[in-house]
Amino acid sequence: SLNGMPVLAGELHSMLPILVTSLQQLAKQHGRRLRIAYVMTDGAALPAYFSQHVLRLRELNWLSGTVTVGHAYGGDLEAVNVYSGLLAARHVFEADVTIVLMGPGIVGTGTVYGFTGVEQGQTVNAVCALEGIPIVVPRISFSDSRSRHRGISHHTLTNLSRVIMCPARVPVPTLLPTQWQQIISEQIARLEERKRVLHEWVQVPLTEAEMRDRLERYPCDITSMGRGLSEDPAFFYGVSSAADVAWSVLNEEESARC
Repeated sequence: SLNGMPVLAGELHSMLPILVTSLQQLAKQHGRRLRIAYVMTDGAALPAYFSQHVLRLRELNWLSGTVTVGHAYGGDLEAVNVYSGLLAARHVFEADVTIVLMGPGIVGTGTVYGFTGVEQGQTVNAVCALEGIPIVVPRISFSDSRSRHRGISHHTLTNLSRVIMCPARVPVPTLLPTQWQQIISEQIARLEERKRVLHEWVQVPLTEAEMRDRLERYPCDITSMGRGLSEDPAFFYGVSSAADVAWSVLNEEESARC
């Protein structure tokens, strides 16, 4: 069992440093130490050493360990699949929270199911089966020229509506421009109409000052699809908001123990 551990399930490797630096900043603000594990799947590059982010995060001691799963290799531990990888993160590294993402890169064909990021939905299902708390890291953009990635990406929407078989927590950044918020709200409303699985949409009022403070702690530039915070702010807000949801889960656990 994962014993209620929060697991952040995303699809792009560029989400990793945003999530880790956001979590570490939250822990610092509250005077806590946080053990974070990274489970790297085989949806993209297979060698862990291809990732400069993993190298830098380990140098900073912000990651307690890395598990490569499936055909991926080169982590501190190697596991046969995401199930055993998650259990290793929890019980070997004693992680408080685990992040599951593919290595650098992603494959997509522009079709409904033809993208390696569909593994995000499969990860959520594994987390549910192992009694963890799944948190979907949304891919949001208003700078991508492809209409299928405008607002909440069709990748995230497909996973939420067609792949994930259990309720998950999904962050919604609430301080984006009004027009962007309206598009996101309409996408969520259409998704909820299907009502196959009812997810918990968690509103996160992350401010620009908080966002920049989190990213400034990381000593390297972070880009996704070649775009940084100024070029694609919605992406960074969506990812960082997921860290706030994970932090709230950790606080729930702390309150329950007290």
